Amino acid sequence: MDSSGEAFRQALDAKPALIKPNIEELEAFCGHPLKTQAEIIAAARGLLDRGVRTVVVSMGHLGALFVETDAVVRATPPQVQVRSTVGAGDAMLSGMVAGKIEARSLMDCARLATAFSVIAVTRIGAGLPTEPPLKSIEDQITLNVIPA
Repeated sequence: MDSSGEAFRQALDAKPALIKPNIEELEAFCGHPLKTQAEIIAAARGLLDRGVRTVVVSMGHLGALFVETDAVVRATPPQVQVRSTVGAGDAMLSGMVAGKIEARSLMDCARLATAFSVIAVTRIGAGLPTEPPLKSIEDQITLNVIPA
């Protein structure tokens, strides 16, 4: 699920397997700013407590936090020229779904999802390129495991 506002709140009742709020959407849901990585992770864990299995918090050029019950991964993208942010969240969500379908680890899902999003922001229009450019971007993503 990738939504905001009242739709976000109502969708949580369905206990979606995967949600991808951006930082502003998560702050709006919580009702206050999330100033530190620890606060963001705590807010994401609160969503896990409501029955969500994976929370991905996108933070623009700062990357994203991928939070599950037993693991937290921070993915930091390479610096790129942003042409459009339209669809970047959808691309990230698509990468997560693709990774989960392939039964990839959270780290591998984070790398794939972030690569999808990076490619999306460097292009105008729909669609993602094929394997060679995707692999090149994946190789440039920094992953850090955050102690649970």
